[in-house]
Amino acid sequence: MTLVPITSFDDPLVAPYHEMNRRNLAQHSGLFIVEGDKLVDRLITSSFAMHSLLAEPDMAERYATQVPAEVPIYVVDRATLQATIGFNFHRGILGCGYRREQPTVEQLLTTPPTVAQVTAGRAADIGNLILVLAEVQDPTNLGSILRSAAAFGCRGVVLGPRCADPFARRVIRVSMGSALTIPITVSSNLACDLESIAEKGYQLTATVLSDRAKKLGDLQLDVPRALLLGSEGNGLAPEWIAMCREHVTIPMAWGTDSLNVAIAAAVLLYHFSTSRLC
Repeated sequence: MTLVPITSFDDPLVAPYHEMNRRNLAQHSGLFIVEGDKLVDRLITSSFAMHSLLAEPDMAERYATQVPAEVPIYVVDRATLQATIGFNFHRGILGCGYRREQPTVEQLLTTPPTVAQVTAGRAADIGNLILVLAEVQDPTNLGSILRSAAAFGCRGVVLGPRCADPFARRVIRVSMGSALTIPITVSSNLACDLESIAEKGYQLTATVLSDRAKKLGDLQLDVPRALLLGSEGNGLAPEWIAMCREHVTIPMAWGTDSLNVAIAAAVLLYHFSTSRLC
């Protein structure tokens, strides 16, 4: 353990925590930030390497024996902490972790469940469902979807290149740390990756608003499946729908024509988990 007192917000030691509101700052630095003790706990137990903690004195003492000896804990008073990160914050601790190389789609399809997934539940809870998000740009929606994906045993998540950053602090916060446990890959060529997924025996299934689509309850549960969801405003683009052999819709009451993408994802993920979890 290394407790390092910090008395000035512009100390270069705490530079990763500066200006956390700036979009993509952490993405370009190779780091990510988590907020509060619950997410710090999840960072500590995850497979991600830790950079540091930034904590008020009581939290610093609490975590002094919980982190590897080489991980510094920067100790600050509340005023310095808030000046460092640039906004009001009352949870007393933040953590910084190192991003790592993401799995390829091939690895996501063939690698056994991660240690984190097995630790979070039984290995048998992890199914053969891949979630493909073509263009979910809102961090809150992405965080909610990742939380649902982890809860319902999704094998992994493939993000299109225009999706929100899965390691943005809001995504991690809303996901309650699920972004640190579920395998995620960001595709640079979604069309090629969808072809690879289909070649591995996964049924490409488009989620659409159409009377011609199959109702959710009519789909077979026990087949490997890649479930595609589109953007918040426009849904799934025609080029992705065209690549899917199967189209599915969630039945809704008359007069309702859509659901928020995060809510729709939760409904779909729960449905496909019932043969394993219920």
